[in-house]
Amino acid sequence: YQGAEHPVEKVSWHDAQTFIQALNERLPGSPFALPTEAQWEYACRAGATGPRYGPLNDVAWYADNSYGTTHRVRMKAPNAWGLYDTLGNVREWCLDEAAFLEPPRYTNSGRVDPCATGNQEPSPRVVRGGAWNYGARYVRAPSRDAYRRVYRDDNLGFRLARGRVAEP
Repeated sequence: YQGAEHPVEKVSWHDAQTFIQALNERLPGSPFALPTEAQWEYACRAGATGPRYGPLNDVAWYADNSYGTTHRVRMKAPNAWGLYDTLGNVREWCLDEAAFLEPPRYTNSGRVDPCATGNQEPSPRVVRGGAWNYGARYVRAPSRDAYRRVYRDDNLGFRLARGRVAEP
């Protein structure tokens, strides 16, 4: 699903890291990184407390309205902070390792800030946001999944965060 205004897709976690490294070398002083899960969800919700920041058909491309393809970005309503397509269209890689996804729930156990660890183990990484081919129940801010770092799919891309750069 190619086009200058379509989301990047078929990108592995490693591909995203390679792009980010090149971008940071090209633009020194403007550190970019994949967002942590916490950063991703905070930005996606933009102050909303429900599972979505608006009615699903208004804010996301998903299985019931995508006609089996990704769509140009900025075709659906943005969240309160002006971010588009945080739900639906393509899932987005996060920096975090997927330590406890089965079953997909949060726990009260302690978590380690992935920006502080620099862990190089080949553990799966978290993806968020749902996609064009996902059912409505998976296109919500709290929905999460994980894949091996080498995985690529036509519904998997990434979004950049700007701030301190973490070692992947």
